[in-house]
Amino acid sequence: MATGAEGKEEADCKRYFQVHHIQTYVNDSIDLLLRIKDQEPKVRPLDTLTEYFRSVLAGTHVAFRDYEFISLTPYNRASFVSLFLDCFKHLKNFSLMLQEYHSLLQLTCPHFPMSLLEYVSCNFFADEAAGEEIPILFSKFMNAFQVVFYYQPFIGKVRVAYDAVLSVGCKQVHSGHVVVVPTSSSDPPTPRCKSAGTYSPRVDRKAFEETSETGIEPAVFQSITSDIMAKMAQCGEVYPRESALLDVLDSRPLISFASFIRGLVNNDSIQLDLSTVIKKKSPGVQTLAKSPGIQIQNPNE
Repeated sequence: MATGAEGKEEADCKRYFQVHHIQTYVNDSIDLLLRIKDQEPKVRPLDTLTEYFRSVLAGTHVAFRDYEFISLTPYNRASFVSLFLDCFKHLKNFSLMLQEYHSLLQLTCPHFPMSLLEYVSCNFFADEAAGEEIPILFSKFMNAFQVVFYYQPFIGKVRVAYDAVLSVGCKQVHSGHVVVVPTSSSDPPTPRCKSAGTYSPRVDRKAFEETSETGIEPAVFQSITSDIMAKMAQCGEVYPRESALLDVLDSRPLISFASFIRGLVNNDSIQLDLSTVIKKKSPGVQTLAKSPGIQIQNPNE
């Protein structure tokens, strides 16, 4: 029977594995090894695993991987943003259409969903009365994209909760929790935009149309975000710092989802936090290895 100290140590180990998603990378490395062995029976397992974890440490393990993998952990998402920046930094003074940015994303991640860029689009189309898409400067696109992509799980949960509140009506907040008062409709709320994993050839801008009366009260929005943050903290996921969220939610009497996204993107503290995370993952010069596992070696090592 384990002592109290041994039990605490075991719990700490499990927590560490969960917070840092260690099992995710162990499972991925074994899957990679088995796939390589099918093609190259004489491959040396330790060499393959060593190269894999070197690429993980360098942040280059996400190159050309599927969307499910690059979005799976906060570390993967930060690595992908860093890799994308490094690949296309020569475009920093260029302005491109959203569809063109989507094509660039697909060069580093095949089948990257266009639907995720719906969240990015609301930063640039809100004031376009004519409804026409406009070219976006690379640096401005990246400011919006890195917030939307890195905090994607948090933003997705906020979207579902936001739509639920609008659908059934929220009348009051008690003890920091939203009290939802059902309407005459008994149907469950349905999010108005496609999930991030669903491919769409174009951005659905209608999902973000709003008026001055669209939105929910800041106190209700704060209750939503607090509940989500408390749950996400238990599974090693990331979310914006609470003080920054309070600044975003203090901006107007009613907070729409689009204005919430714009607030996150334009918040200096959030951008500073992200720039620190992304710089830590900057891969520098890379050489793509020829193995099917997309291993990338850093020549400076």
